[in-house]
Order: sequence, then structure tokens, then C-alpha cells
Amino acid sequence: MNVFYLHFPQNNYLCGSAISFYDAQTQDILYEKIQENKQKLCIAQLNRLKKLCPPPEASACEISNAWNTIFHNDQSSKRMKKIVFQGKKFAPYLDRVNSEQELEELFLEFLKQKFS
Repeated sequence: MNVFYLHFPQNNYLCGSAISFYDAQTQDILYEKIQENKQKLCIAQLNRLKKLCPPPEASACEISNAWNTIFHNDQSSKRMKKIVFQGKKFAPYLDRVNSEQELEELFLEFLKQKFS
């Protein structure tokens, strides 16, 4: 049986320990996935992997599908979120702004001044 954290030391001990509950073939698949994608698994990703493909064994297809789901979700969560303002607090000022574009430009100007 492979000891995952010895093969791939940049993953932490907890990830290696958790992956060791899988059979040797599944460990090899996970090892290859991590090497080809050059990605480090965090605990949250590993927990999602274990939920989608519970130990002790998972097929290469199941691992690939789970892997794509996990990392696709992580990438989509890193996308920028839309900013929403509460109308009551900004009502006295919004009638002075002609459009959303102008409001966006004012807000960006404020941020540049604030953080420069």
C-alpha cells in the first residue's frame, strides 16, 4: 500500500493520512491527478472528495468526475462577486447619480483614493 504523504510531501500530513484510507489503486490515481495538475489538496477539498468518492475504493472515472467538480467549484467561487448596496442608506445620494455606470465610476474613484 502506498503512503501518499511520502510520495507527495507538499500535501500535508492530514491529507496524506486521509488518502491512505483508499486502496492502493485509488491512491495511485489521486497521486497522478495531483502531479498532472500540480495542485495541493486542502482539507476542504479532500473532505469534498471523500464525500463524492467515499473510501476504500473509487474508480478512475469517479475520481476524475469528483476532481473536476471540486476544482471547478473552487475556481468559480474565486470569481468576483457583485456588490449590492442597501437602497435606504444611499437614497439621499442616488438621485444625484445619472446612471449605474456613473455610480460605478464614482465608487472606483473612491476606492483608488482610499487605498492609494
